[in-house]
Amino acid sequence: MAAASDPGASPAVATVHNRARALELIGRFAQAQSGYELALRLASPSRNATFYAFCLLGLASVAERSGDRVAAARYLAQVMELQGSFQSADNPVLMRRAVTQGRLDLTDGKLDEARGLFDSVLDRHEKNTVTILAGLGKAEVELVGSDAAAAVAAARTASGLAQSLQGTSE
Repeated sequence: MAAASDPGASPAVATVHNRARALELIGRFAQAQSGYELALRLASPSRNATFYAFCLLGLASVAERSGDRVAAARYLAQVMELQGSFQSADNPVLMRRAVTQGRLDLTDGKLDEARGLFDSVLDRHEKNTVTILAGLGKAEVELVGSDAAAAVAAARTASGLAQSLQGTSE
């Protein structure tokens, strides 16, 4: 039964997750975490492994951005337990997991590992927020690695992806 006809009904997992993602993207991490936790409680890995995994990835991303690397790694490990549910390497869950793991590797100074993960997402030539984040991550890797020219090129790639999604590519 829809929430509009039953005010006591639980909200849809997708709605709760998407709201949490929007809060994360605007930097409201505490609220995003609460939203992802609610979505995770509403989701069930046996019913919809994809939404369950995206909730875990959201929690991992918020933890990473908040500096809680232990929690981020724990959430990513839980996603790996579900990996059998995602057969294709092009699966959005695996792409987003690669970006979050890449950010953790970057923080650990594992530049080659981080670069490889970001490149694995960028090599798919898709245009979405995950590839933009991969491009930005790669730019950071190159900047930390003291390759300013490569950092600028990666940042321009990310910018071009963002502009193309807005319909304002140059």
